[in-house]
Amino acid sequence: MTECDRVIPLDVVSLHDSPSDCWVVVFDRVYDITPMLHEHPGGMEILLENAGRDASLAFQGVGHSRAALAALRAFQVGVLPDAERIFSSARPGHLQIARQASSATLLYTP
Repeated sequence: MTECDRVIPLDVVSLHDSPSDCWVVVFDRVYDITPMLHEHPGGMEILLENAGRDASLAFQGVGHSRAALAALRAFQVGVLPDAERIFSSARPGHLQIARQASSATLLYTP
C-alpha cells in the first residue's frame, strides 16, 4: 500500500483546515495542498474556503482542466473510505457523478 492508497476519513480531513495545514477532498481522493496555497492561480482564499472538506463541486465548478487535475495528484495523501465516497468511481477522468446529498447532478467528462 502506498501513501496515496491510505484510507483517510472525512473527520480526519476536517482537522486540516488552516493555512499551515490544508487538506481537501476532490473526487474521493485526499490532498494536502498546503505547499501550493501561495501558488494557486485563483488565490489562496478559495482554497482555504474549502479546507478540511470535500471540494469536488468547487473544483469542477470553475472548470479545472485535466492538467489541473493531473497537477493535483502530486499532493495526494490518501483516499476516502468506501462508505464515505460520493462518486461512483475514484478514477479522475472516468466519472459519471450523481451527488445525492445535494440533489445535484455533476458530470465529469474532461
